[in-house]
Amino acid sequence: MSEVSNKGSIMVVDDDQSVRDIVARALRSEGYDVITAANGRDALERTSRRSFDLVFLDIRMPGLHGLDVLTLMTAGRPTTPVVILTGQADSDTEERAAQLGAFAYLKKPCSVREIVEVAERLITAN
Repeated sequence: MSEVSNKGSIMVVDDDQSVRDIVARALRSEGYDVITAANGRDALERTSRRSFDLVFLDIRMPGLHGLDVLTLMTAGRPTTPVVILTGQADSDTEERAAQLGAFAYLKKPCSVREIVEVAERLITAN
């Protein structure tokens, strides 16, 4: 296996383990340091201990709703780009996410190539 340089740190937050695994694997193969979280509370705990260059965040999760997590994340680390990655595809939620500071809104299913391209664009921009 060839050595890959660390292009940045990304957290993937989704209650669906298969989604977390697929997204994390794709981003790691591109050279990103990836941490996963299964729910909003875990994600907030992790962001309180360290910063990330980018966060992919699901909306519908047990416990804290993704938009609540987004609100708390952007209050604590307003410069960290957060990308909503969700199966909940409605314009009201997308608009609300943008108002709360989401940098992008990807609707599942989307390609891993699209996820990687968004990561590259946002991490390079910051």
